[in-house]
Amino acid sequence: MFAGPRLPKLDMTVQLCDNGDVRITEVRHMQIDLTGSEIYIVIGNLDDDSRVGNLQVRDEMGCDFRNIVRWDVDASRAAKARKCGIVTKSNGYELCWGQGETGDRTYTVRYVITNVVRSYQDADGFNFMFVSSN
Repeated sequence: MFAGPRLPKLDMTVQLCDNGDVRITEVRHMQIDLTGSEIYIVIGNLDDDSRVGNLQVRDEMGCDFRNIVRWDVDASRAAKARKCGIVTKSNGYELCWGQGETGDRTYTVRYVITNVVRSYQDADGFNFMFVSSN
């Protein structure tokens, strides 16, 4: 048995929108044990006018998780099951969802980050780390 959730495979699609936003779809193939109650993605170091929103999570059984306004990081595993939410931190966001059942799980996570593309003196572009180094 393994200790803690594992992420052996991650597939990510990033769609660049005309307005400078990005729409991200992550398919997270995970192994879930009894450790913890939630999965989360940390998104930080955004410019002041960038926001994260439109979080959607679906599991391998086709169940759409209910997005709740106030995600309670201290809630029980059972209370977080089939729910997702965004926690706003001083330095960014955490996209959270309940782990649910143990075993091999696949979560499809969709979200939008606004104003990723910037105008610079010589060109338009972006510098963004889509996957945390940790």
